[in-house]
Amino acid sequence: MTAAGGAAPVAAGLFTNPDAEGAIRLLGQRCRACGACFFPGGRMSCIRCFGTELETVELDGAGKVECLTVVRQAPKGYYGPLPYAIGSVVLGADVRVLAQLVGRAPEAWRCGDAVAACVFELPRARDGGDPALCYGFRPSASAAERTAAERSR
Repeated sequence: MTAAGGAAPVAAGLFTNPDAEGAIRLLGQRCRACGACFFPGGRMSCIRCFGTELETVELDGAGKVECLTVVRQAPKGYYGPLPYAIGSVVLGADVRVLAQLVGRAPEAWRCGDAVAACVFELPRARDGGDPALCYGFRPSASAAERTAAERSR
């Protein structure tokens, strides 16, 4: 899978092909013994019951920001814009995903914000080259509509 600009996923098996708007579904695993779901996949056993019968599943694309922070100092190997927001997002099956929050200023994010899984591009090197296609979360359409309605009051 590559994007129009030649970007390839940062790693294989993390998410579905993006639709025209960049929406994706994260690929996790579900334990057939206890039903626990988790992300990322690729585990040998369940994190809850240690069962070994795991299946790949598409996780909910919608969630809520549980907590977040604004990163102002780039970690080693990160060549994207600064500052950026990173947050823990809770998806429908009580799956928590740590990912970058995109689509608004880092300081505008709040705990409880409704989000949708998406892809975005990040540079792989300081001097450019083909970017990596990464997963993250953006404000969901319903959240954007609520914000617009609140501002018009």
